[in-house]
Formats: sequence, structure tokens, C-alpha cells
Amino acid sequence: MTKPCNNLKELEVEIMKHVNRVLNKNVAPVVKESIQSAVSSEVYSKGIPEWYDRRGGNKYGGMGEPKGTGSLADVDQMHHTVNGGTLIVTDDAEPSAPWGKRLDEAISYGYGYEEAWYEVARPFFPEAIEDLKSSKAHVEALKDGLEDIFGKGNVR
Repeated sequence: MTKPCNNLKELEVEIMKHVNRVLNKNVAPVVKESIQSAVSSEVYSKGIPEWYDRRGGNKYGGMGEPKGTGSLADVDQMHHTVNGGTLIVTDDAEPSAPWGKRLDEAISYGYGYEEAWYEVARPFFPEAIEDLKSSKAHVEALKDGLEDIFGKGNVR
């Protein structure tokens, strides 16, 4: 429910409150799902680890059910903030051993040497961004959420 506004500034504040709420509730899960899909295609599908058990993986090297595993693909390890109409999603999965790098950075940019397939950069964030650009799923989630508040046909 929106409150009546007496001027444009009050209207802007009221709209931003709803935008932030929809980004938090509707859009963040869509973005996290896109990141999870990109981790599957850009990380898990690139090879099977030989020296460790991959968290959230299946016995064929692909992604299994990552929820609750603490893995890079575990949406519980992805956190988001919303402020002023901006959604920021981070993948905060911890590395299984201390390397001095964040796990998402080590996987995305590589480990600094390329002797094995798993040391090569596997940039999953750009893949997630491209997926969202082409599918516009985040835009649809924002529109649907705002239409729930302002009514169908009132959001373009």
C-alpha cells in the first residue's frame, strides 16, 4: 500500500521505498539463480577435481544440489544489499583452505599460474551478467514486483 504524497520529493521517496523492497524480495533471488547457473557452466563443467571433494558437486563433476554446502554455487553463501535502487550481490563462499584470496576471486581470475585446468580463470560473473542481459529476467522480476504494488499495467 502506498501513502498519499503531497509533492514530487515525497513521491520519489515512496517509489524508491517500493523499488528497494522489490529488489530485495523479487530481483535478488533471480540474480542469485543466474550466478548459480553461471557457476555450473563456467566452473563445475570445466573439469573434475582430483585432490579434493567439490562442495555442491555430483559424482560426474557437474553441479549437484549445492544448497547448504557452503560452495560457490550455494545461494546461502550469496549475500545482497539494496540501497537507493541499487542491488549488489556477492558470492561469499569461503575457500576450503586459506589462500589469501576470496574464493570467487580465485575462481574468476585464476590462481596466478596455469599448470592445471582448475588454476585457469573461470569467470562466472560475466557469464551471469550476459545471461541477465539476454534474458531480462531481473527486469521482469522488478516489473512483476512493482505491478504487485501499483497494479497490472501501471509499470512500464
